[in-house]
Amino acid sequence: MKGKYLSFHHRFLAWVGRLTNTIILSPHPVALGNAAEDYYCGLIKARRERKKLVVLFPFPMPEPFRIQMLDPAILFLESDLLAMKFRSPVSSVLSGMFTLYFIAVRVLIVLRYKIRPFQAPGYYYRPLAGQDLLWRPDPGVIKFDWDVACKQDWETQFSQPLELSLPGKLVAACETAREKIGLPRDVWFVCLHVREGGYKKDWDNLRNADIANYIGAIKEITRRGGWVVRMGDASMARLPALERVIDYAHSPNRSAIMDVYLLKECAFCVGTSSGVMEMAFALGRPIVKTNLTQWINEMPMRKGDLAIFKHVYSDTEARFISLRDWLNRASLITGEHWSSPAWRLFENSEEEITGVVREKLDLPDNYSPNDLQQEFRQAHLRAAHELSKTLHFDSGELENCSDWFHMASRMLSWRGEVSAEFLEKNWLKSSKTPN
Repeated sequence: MKGKYLSFHHRFLAWVGRLTNTIILSPHPVALGNAAEDYYCGLIKARRERKKLVVLFPFPMPEPFRIQMLDPAILFLESDLLAMKFRSPVSSVLSGMFTLYFIAVRVLIVLRYKIRPFQAPGYYYRPLAGQDLLWRPDPGVIKFDWDVACKQDWETQFSQPLELSLPGKLVAACETAREKIGLPRDVWFVCLHVREGGYKKDWDNLRNADIANYIGAIKEITRRGGWVVRMGDASMARLPALERVIDYAHSPNRSAIMDVYLLKECAFCVGTSSGVMEMAFALGRPIVKTNLTQWINEMPMRKGDLAIFKHVYSDTEARFISLRDWLNRASLITGEHWSSPAWRLFENSEEEITGVVREKLDLPDNYSPNDLQQEFRQAHLRAAHELSKTLHFDSGELENCSDWFHMASRMLSWRGEVSAEFLEKNWLKSSKTPN
């Protein structure tokens, strides 16, 4: 098909996919959230186009070509939409060929750089494939358009659940590990993940938050008979000893496949913006998002999901601004952190986090958004349109087009709500006051 692609191998694999009636995808090899989103949207695209998904994931590369790669446990989730099981013999051969291709590409890049220094596009040194057409309608669309994005109807696609399951042997192993971490099989539980900077050594990342502010929410869940499983890694601050709370992040039985199992089995997931929350979304679990730093692709996606934002302090105005002001200042957002250099973000309080978790626990199945929540939704859509006039996600026009269709899939289709209590206190005037 004529049009533009992000790289030669994107074009080649798209051509092979058309010949075999498949969609060929190599999910993001480094970022867990991106990998989970790629896999989930690849399956959705296969369902929409009545095709099968072929997943390629590179094997570890030898030095000096090695890159840090995530444990691809989420790819073991099985679906009728897959052409083959992950790491089956055929899958392994194809992934091996893909790995060798990227080693060869990186060798050529190094040789060419020695002749004449240049900056190679990311799609030629990081093993990615298929992302350019996950959200962009077709290769011929090279400029973002809201009307075209609306016609893709992501709302309907996201609302139809995917049937994903783990192989029986992995489930059995995870149930054994569940017993070892002390989580009874007959209880309901909530997964909690609060991003810290230890895993990626990015201590100043805006998405980080303090686990201490979640103690009230934890106690609210356990007071109602639930358990809490704290997700993460061993670099995180330890939780105090609490009844019916498992600090799984520090468990010797922690594993990537166990992460997937727990997220699949939980009643809902509470956390901050992270790869863990993207996995929970892919698995169809209800979500409560806290300490959100932006409204571009972090809105609560499914009906029943809730969210609250960090508080925005404007240095130029010397005050905390309201949620309405924040949306009305969309043109000030830059590509750096999808924020403004003139803004500083402050974490949610323990009371705010406890409040949104309580709201989730009390939310009836047949709830309807109140007037303020509907007003926020309308203002958000206006802000999204305003943002598209000023913000470029990437300097390349094709990459920027793809990124905007990607972000629009979220901005047009979220059907959760911003917490009613949080909106009431922060819509017209921020409830946060300077210390």
